[in-house]
Amino acid sequence: MSPSAKAVQRHVGKSLVPRLAASSLKSRSRVSVVIPAYNAATMIGKTLDSVFAQTFRNLEVVVVNDGSPDTEDLERVLQLYFGRITYLRQQNRGPAAARNAGILRSSGEYVAVLDSDDTWDPEYLDAQLALLESQSGADLVYADLRMVGQSPRAGKTWMQDCPSRGRVTFESILREDCQIPNSAVVARRRVLMETGLFDESAELRGVEDWDMWLRVAWRGGRILYQRRVLGTYLLRSESLSANVLARLAAQGEVLTKLDRQLDLSATQRATLRRKQSSLEARSNLVRGKRLLSQREFAQARECMEKAYHFNSSLRVLAAAVCVRVAPGLTRAGANWWKHLLLAVSQAERASSKLLARYHVPWRSYQQRS
Repeated sequence: MSPSAKAVQRHVGKSLVPRLAASSLKSRSRVSVVIPAYNAATMIGKTLDSVFAQTFRNLEVVVVNDGSPDTEDLERVLQLYFGRITYLRQQNRGPAAARNAGILRSSGEYVAVLDSDDTWDPEYLDAQLALLESQSGADLVYADLRMVGQSPRAGKTWMQDCPSRGRVTFESILREDCQIPNSAVVARRRVLMETGLFDESAELRGVEDWDMWLRVAWRGGRILYQRRVLGTYLLRSESLSANVLARLAAQGEVLTKLDRQLDLSATQRATLRRKQSSLEARSNLVRGKRLLSQREFAQARECMEKAYHFNSSLRVLAAAVCVRVAPGLTRAGANWWKHLLLAVSQAERASSKLLARYHVPWRSYQQRS
């Protein structure tokens, strides 16, 4: 057994808390930070450093190794943090199961979930708790995050790309008028437990957080948000269409499950039905675009027409007509448009970096131009 493995064995499962003032150590940790780890060795050090740099100090940190293939490297990194974390290991069961294991092991009044490649600004927990405790009956809060990584979306914030509008309700989460980023959530532990924790079903993998926030809202949980940017969200390279389709299918599974298990009001059920139609339309559009790029014009046309059946918008109608009338030209135009959007996004990122060099906020520049 390697020295790092021996060190890990001495610490696995032990409750290890940050070094706090004596008065804080006597009290229960107010915030439990839960970090699932899978293929996380290269990033988790930066993530943990951001947690231990918090201005709010009364916390515990639970790291859950979800059967990661890079366990040896991961544990070598985590050795630097033994004495300040609780480290759990389990067989690979997915992010929902890892988060649940961490929540069940936690002892804080509040739970803050954080993905192993995201980071928080130093004032993150202080700002989130200030919002939670200033609003009577608040159960869960979320904030904005800046987005980085190899993606056209990098350079924006989460709420610029996925705006939150109006009150957070079951219906607004269902419509995705309010989209909640996992790594920007702080919630009462009691509420997560009473809601039944994250659904570990394989069919929901990738959207288990959406399912959880929907159930919290349906039970009457009060969810609030602030537009302050308080952390960083790492974007992976753009998903292939197959992954987009898998996510849409998983969202469909969530809707089927909620329709079956929850006693929905007439308004909620009508919103759910509209969302199901929207997902069917989007799935067929994605399939149609993929088939179009493969020059499978007949099948692409069929998918576009199915999309219009579920969503009779002018945009979908235009796509269906173009594929029917001039499939080859439509394919060329779609490729040109994709490259144009990518070029615009790259230009925005370059401009943002240039303006930052001269201390000019990008939003201020946009308002003046």
